[in-house]
Amino acid sequence: MDESIVLFVDRSAGSQTVPGSLRDAGFRVELHDDHFPVETPDHVWINEVGRRGWYVVTLDKRIYYSPISKAAVERHRVGVFVLRVTSPNSAVLLDAINRAAGRIRDFIRKTERPFFVKIYRDGSIKRWG
Repeated sequence: MDESIVLFVDRSAGSQTVPGSLRDAGFRVELHDDHFPVETPDHVWINEVGRRGWYVVTLDKRIYYSPISKAAVERHRVGVFVLRVTSPNSAVLLDAINRAAGRIRDFIRKTERPFFVKIYRDGSIKRWG
């Protein structure tokens, strides 16, 4: 397990399938609800995630399109992985994460933050923006 990489899973990505898959792939995982109230705005938790040096995993592409959230990502130097899996069900998400795990690790090791990355159903990843 690589304890140096901490992936923060936001509420949109759930609390079971995505976090469990990431843990099974060897990542240390932190859940939104373990650190923040449900109603916490994205830009607030993004600030704290950046302060802690964690990376974000989300299904919520709106973070990229929200000026205030995107500015928080840039200001606090956060790396964001957006799962772009259409019709996300447990099996499809599990498969995409399993396929992408090594690519996520490599990308983190080679790339300075801030960044947005899309993770696709086939496990491929692509920088966004």
